[in-house]
Amino acid sequence: MSLPLRTQYLGSLVADPAVGELVSGNWWYNSSDREFKFFNGEIISLFGGTYSKTVYVPGEAFGRPNTNPPNVVDQDNLTLYSFTLNTDDMTFKLKIPSDYYSGGFTLYLVWTNDGGTDDNGKNVKWQLNYQVGGEGDVIAGSHVNSPKTAEDTYTSALGWVEHHTPTANIAEADFTGKLCVFLRIRAITPSGTALTSEPHLIGLCLTYTARRYPT
Repeated sequence: MSLPLRTQYLGSLVADPAVGELVSGNWWYNSSDREFKFFNGEIISLFGGTYSKTVYVPGEAFGRPNTNPPNVVDQDNLTLYSFTLNTDDMTFKLKIPSDYYSGGFTLYLVWTNDGGTDDNGKNVKWQLNYQVGGEGDVIAGSHVNSPKTAEDTYTSALGWVEHHTPTANIAEADFTGKLCVFLRIRAITPSGTALTSEPHLIGLCLTYTARRYPT
């Protein structure tokens, strides 16, 4: 059976042939219909399209620069990173995910305090600088639409309570055709009353629109 144009094979078949022969058991992605299909003697549309995917990046996956790295803090089952305001940095190379489909990246940071109980109603502000890169690009400096910031309030009279910042967005146009987004995170002076302690980074969550692949 011949396949229509604009069909992309998955698995062991050659990518993007104009025509081809299906063998029973083959999966493929039909880019016209944006559906994954399966052949077992007849073409069956199983599922397709896209979905919103969230990926968690733990703090220990980030780089600690030689200059002004945050202090490492061990708290029971978790490693945290304590930031001196306006000074300490962490970096991360975000590869454009292989299942990325379209749209921008939405990010938020996961953070807490130093365990003190006097931070209720006090604030932290995180700054996210970024640059994009691919073969032949200069990676120095930051993107013209950088930085992004997110201010958050500690809302508990207990210590070590996990908080999630408001989201920040990196537009699709900023990284279209690129291979990586290079991130740099810093805690800066908030608009409101700052935490009594240094803010502690736990990790980062990234949400994007992904292709739905068969499993």
